[in-house]
Amino acid sequence: MSDIIERLQSTLASGKDGLLVRFGLGQALVEHERFEEAAEHLQAALAFDEKHSASWLWLGKALEGQGKLAQAVRAWESGLSVAQAQGDQQIVRMLEVFLKRHQGKIPRPTIYHNPVCGTSRKVLQILRDYGTDPIVVEYLRDTPSRHTLAGLLAQAGLTPREAIRSKEELYKVLGLDAPEITDEQLLDAMAENAILINRPFVSTQAGTRLCRPAEVVFEIL
Repeated sequence: MSDIIERLQSTLASGKDGLLVRFGLGQALVEHERFEEAAEHLQAALAFDEKHSASWLWLGKALEGQGKLAQAVRAWESGLSVAQAQGDQQIVRMLEVFLKRHQGKIPRPTIYHNPVCGTSRKVLQILRDYGTDPIVVEYLRDTPSRHTLAGLLAQAGLTPREAIRSKEELYKVLGLDAPEITDEQLLDAMAENAILINRPFVSTQAGTRLCRPAEVVFEIL
Protein backbone atom coordinates (compact mmCIF):
# COMPACT_ATOMS: atom_id res chain seq x y z
CA MET A 1 0.00 0.00 0.00
CA SER A 2 1.29 3.47 -0.85
CA ASP A 3 2.53 5.50 2.13
CA ILE A 4 0.29 8.42 1.13
CA ILE A 5 -2.80 6.20 0.99
CA GLU A 6 -1.96 4.77 4.40
CA ARG A 7 -1.38 8.23 5.91
CA LEU A 8 -4.60 9.66 4.51
CA GLN A 9 -6.63 6.65 5.61
CA SER A 10 -5.19 7.08 9.12
CA THR A 11 -6.12 10.75 9.05
CA LEU A 12 -9.66 9.88 8.02
CA ALA A 13 -9.89 7.15 10.68
CA SER A 14 -8.88 9.67 13.34
CA GLY A 15 -11.97 11.73 12.53
CA LYS A 16 -10.26 14.42 10.48
CA ASP A 17 -12.44 14.50 7.39
CA GLY A 18 -12.52 17.17 4.73
CA LEU A 19 -12.18 18.10 1.09
CA LEU A 20 -8.40 17.84 0.84
CA VAL A 21 -8.21 14.51 2.68
CA ARG A 22 -10.88 12.97 0.46
CA PHE A 23 -9.45 14.44 -2.72
CA GLY A 24 -5.89 13.37 -1.93
CA LEU A 25 -7.02 9.86 -1.04
CA GLY A 26 -9.17 9.58 -4.18
CA GLN A 27 -6.34 10.76 -6.41
CA ALA A 28 -3.84 8.35 -4.85
CA LEU A 29 -6.26 5.43 -5.19
CA VAL A 30 -6.80 6.21 -8.89
CA GLU A 31 -3.03 6.19 -9.41
CA HIS A 32 -2.96 2.73 -7.81
CA GLU A 33 -5.88 1.59 -10.00
CA ARG A 34 -8.23 1.12 -7.05
CA PHE A 35 -10.95 2.85 -9.00
CA GLU A 36 -14.09 1.92 -7.08
CA GLU A 37 -12.65 3.08 -3.73
CA ALA A 38 -11.31 6.21 -5.41
CA ALA A 39 -14.73 7.15 -6.77
CA GLU A 40 -16.28 6.93 -3.30
CA HIS A 41 -13.72 9.35 -1.83
CA LEU A 42 -13.90 11.77 -4.75
CA GLN A 43 -17.69 11.87 -4.50
CA ALA A 44 -17.25 12.62 -0.80
CA ALA A 45 -14.83 15.42 -1.71
CA LEU A 46 -17.45 16.93 -4.01
CA ALA A 47 -20.00 16.71 -1.20
CA PHE A 48 -17.73 19.13 0.68
CA ASP A 49 -17.33 21.42 -2.36
CA GLU A 50 -19.10 20.69 -5.64
CA LYS A 51 -17.06 23.47 -7.28
CA HIS A 52 -13.75 21.66 -6.78
CA SER A 53 -12.95 21.09 -10.43
CA ALA A 54 -9.95 18.82 -9.78
CA SER A 55 -12.23 16.39 -7.92
CA TRP A 56 -14.49 16.23 -10.98
CA LEU A 57 -11.46 15.53 -13.15
CA TRP A 58 -10.21 12.66 -10.99
CA LEU A 59 -13.72 11.30 -10.43
CA GLY A 60 -14.00 10.99 -14.20
CA LYS A 61 -10.74 9.04 -14.23
CA ALA A 62 -12.01 6.74 -11.47
CA LEU A 63 -15.23 6.07 -13.38
CA GLU A 64 -13.35 5.55 -16.63
CA GLY A 65 -11.18 2.98 -14.86
CA GLN A 66 -14.33 1.06 -13.90
CA GLY A 67 -15.50 1.05 -17.51
CA LYS A 68 -18.28 3.56 -16.75
CA LEU A 69 -17.46 5.80 -19.68
CA ALA A 70 -20.81 7.60 -19.89
CA GLN A 71 -20.60 8.53 -16.19
CA ALA A 72 -16.98 9.60 -16.61
CA VAL A 73 -17.92 11.95 -19.44
CA ARG A 74 -20.70 13.48 -17.33
CA ALA A 75 -18.22 14.05 -14.48
CA TRP A 76 -15.76 15.74 -16.85
CA GLU A 77 -18.52 17.89 -18.34
CA SER A 78 -19.50 19.01 -14.82
CA GLY A 79 -15.88 19.76 -14.02
CA LEU A 80 -15.44 21.70 -17.25
CA SER A 81 -18.39 23.95 -16.42
CA VAL A 82 -16.97 24.61 -12.95
CA ALA A 83 -13.42 25.22 -14.20
CA GLN A 84 -14.62 27.60 -16.92
CA ALA A 85 -16.67 29.58 -14.39
CA GLN A 86 -13.64 29.83 -12.10
CA GLY A 87 -11.19 30.64 -14.88
CA ASP A 88 -9.01 27.61 -14.11
CA GLN A 89 -7.48 27.28 -17.57
CA GLN A 90 -5.18 24.36 -16.77
CA ILE A 91 -8.10 22.18 -15.63
CA VAL A 92 -10.18 23.44 -18.58
CA ARG A 93 -7.50 22.32 -21.04
CA MET A 94 -7.11 18.92 -19.39
CA LEU A 95 -10.85 18.28 -19.33
CA GLU A 96 -11.25 19.38 -22.94
CA VAL A 97 -8.58 16.83 -23.91
CA PHE A 98 -10.35 14.03 -21.98
CA LEU A 99 -13.71 14.89 -23.53
CA LYS A 100 -12.30 15.15 -27.05
CA ARG A 101 -10.55 11.80 -26.64
CA HIS A 102 -13.84 10.11 -25.81
CA GLN A 103 -16.05 11.99 -28.26
CA GLY A 104 -18.11 9.49 -30.24
CA LYS A 105 -16.89 6.49 -28.24
CA ILE A 106 -20.04 6.07 -26.16
CA PRO A 107 -22.61 3.98 -28.00
CA ARG A 108 -26.17 5.25 -27.85
CA PRO A 109 -28.39 3.26 -25.48
CA THR A 110 -31.23 1.26 -26.98
CA ILE A 111 -34.63 0.98 -25.35
CA TYR A 112 -37.23 -1.56 -26.43
CA HIS A 113 -40.18 0.67 -25.76
CA ASN A 114 -43.95 0.47 -25.54
CA PRO A 115 -45.33 4.03 -25.52
CA VAL A 116 -48.57 3.01 -23.78
CA CYS A 117 -46.63 1.58 -20.80
CA GLY A 118 -46.05 4.02 -17.94
CA THR A 119 -42.86 2.27 -16.79
CA SER A 120 -41.45 2.30 -20.31
CA ARG A 121 -42.21 6.02 -20.68
CA LYS A 122 -40.54 6.74 -17.33
CA VAL A 123 -37.38 4.86 -18.31
CA LEU A 124 -37.23 6.67 -21.65
CA GLN A 125 -37.48 10.01 -19.83
CA ILE A 126 -34.67 9.01 -17.44
CA LEU A 127 -32.45 8.18 -20.41
CA ARG A 128 -33.17 11.56 -21.96
CA ASP A 129 -32.72 13.41 -18.67
CA TYR A 130 -29.26 11.87 -18.43
CA GLY A 131 -28.33 13.53 -21.70
CA THR A 132 -28.33 10.37 -23.79
CA ASP A 133 -29.89 10.15 -27.23
CA PRO A 134 -31.44 6.69 -27.03
CA ILE A 135 -32.35 4.54 -29.98
CA VAL A 136 -36.05 3.87 -29.46
CA VAL A 137 -37.33 0.55 -30.77
CA GLU A 138 -41.10 0.32 -30.53
CA TYR A 139 -40.96 -3.44 -30.39
CA LEU A 140 -44.68 -4.03 -30.98
CA ARG A 141 -44.22 -2.54 -34.47
CA ASP A 142 -40.57 -3.50 -35.03
CA THR A 143 -40.37 -6.89 -33.34
CA PRO A 144 -36.86 -8.09 -32.50
CA SER A 145 -35.81 -11.35 -34.10
CA ARG A 146 -35.61 -14.50 -32.05
CA HIS A 147 -31.81 -14.22 -32.17
CA THR A 148 -31.88 -10.60 -30.92
CA LEU A 149 -34.35 -11.47 -28.20
CA ALA A 150 -32.24 -14.42 -27.02
CA GLY A 151 -29.23 -12.09 -26.89
CA LEU A 152 -31.08 -9.52 -24.79
CA LEU A 153 -32.16 -12.16 -22.29
CA ALA A 154 -28.65 -13.61 -22.06
CA GLN A 155 -27.10 -10.16 -21.52
CA ALA A 156 -29.68 -9.37 -18.83
CA GLY A 157 -29.20 -12.75 -17.14
CA LEU A 158 -32.85 -13.68 -17.50
CA THR A 159 -34.66 -16.82 -18.57
CA PRO A 160 -37.59 -16.57 -21.01
CA ARG A 161 -39.91 -17.42 -18.11
CA GLU A 162 -38.58 -14.40 -16.18
CA ALA A 163 -38.92 -12.07 -19.15
CA ILE A 164 -42.33 -13.05 -20.50
CA ARG A 165 -45.48 -11.06 -19.72
CA SER A 166 -47.43 -13.70 -17.86
CA LYS A 167 -50.27 -11.23 -17.21
CA GLU A 168 -51.21 -11.12 -20.88
CA GLU A 169 -54.33 -13.10 -21.78
CA LEU A 170 -52.45 -14.61 -24.72
CA TYR A 171 -50.04 -16.22 -22.28
CA LYS A 172 -52.79 -18.47 -20.95
CA VAL A 173 -54.56 -18.86 -24.29
CA LEU A 174 -51.38 -20.38 -25.71
CA GLY A 175 -50.98 -22.61 -22.65
CA LEU A 176 -47.61 -21.07 -21.79
CA ASP A 177 -48.32 -21.36 -18.07
CA ALA A 178 -48.00 -25.16 -18.31
CA PRO A 179 -44.92 -26.34 -16.40
CA GLU A 180 -43.80 -28.59 -19.26
CA ILE A 181 -43.35 -25.63 -21.62
CA THR A 182 -39.62 -25.24 -22.27
CA ASP A 183 -37.55 -22.07 -22.45
CA GLU A 184 -37.16 -22.62 -26.18
CA GLN A 185 -40.93 -22.75 -26.63
CA LEU A 186 -41.38 -19.61 -24.55
CA LEU A 187 -38.75 -17.82 -26.63
CA ASP A 188 -40.52 -18.90 -29.83
CA ALA A 189 -43.80 -17.53 -28.48
CA MET A 190 -42.23 -14.19 -27.55
CA ALA A 191 -40.58 -13.84 -30.96
CA GLU A 192 -43.89 -14.60 -32.70
CA ASN A 193 -46.05 -12.49 -30.35
CA ALA A 194 -44.24 -9.32 -29.28
CA ILE A 195 -46.99 -8.46 -26.79
CA LEU A 196 -45.53 -11.25 -24.62
CA ILE A 197 -42.17 -9.48 -24.28
CA ASN A 198 -41.88 -7.66 -20.99
CA ARG A 199 -40.74 -4.05 -21.12
CA PRO A 200 -38.70 -2.07 -21.31
CA PHE A 201 -35.39 -3.73 -22.07
CA VAL A 202 -32.52 -1.22 -22.16
CA SER A 203 -29.01 -1.85 -23.49
CA THR A 204 -26.12 0.54 -22.79
CA GLN A 205 -22.34 0.25 -22.87
CA ALA A 206 -22.60 -0.84 -19.22
CA GLY A 207 -25.00 -3.75 -19.79
CA THR A 208 -28.59 -4.80 -20.46
CA ARG A 209 -31.50 -4.78 -18.04
CA LEU A 210 -35.23 -5.39 -17.97
CA CYS A 211 -36.05 -2.10 -16.27
CA ARG A 212 -38.88 -3.00 -13.96
CA PRO A 213 -39.09 -1.03 -11.77
CA ALA A 214 -37.87 1.92 -13.80
CA GLU A 215 -35.07 2.68 -11.35
CA VAL A 216 -33.24 -0.46 -12.48
CA VAL A 217 -31.99 1.57 -15.45
CA PHE A 218 -29.61 3.44 -13.11
CA GLU A 219 -27.58 0.23 -12.80
CA ILE A 220 -26.39 0.66 -16.41
CA LEU A 221 -26.08 4.45 -16.68
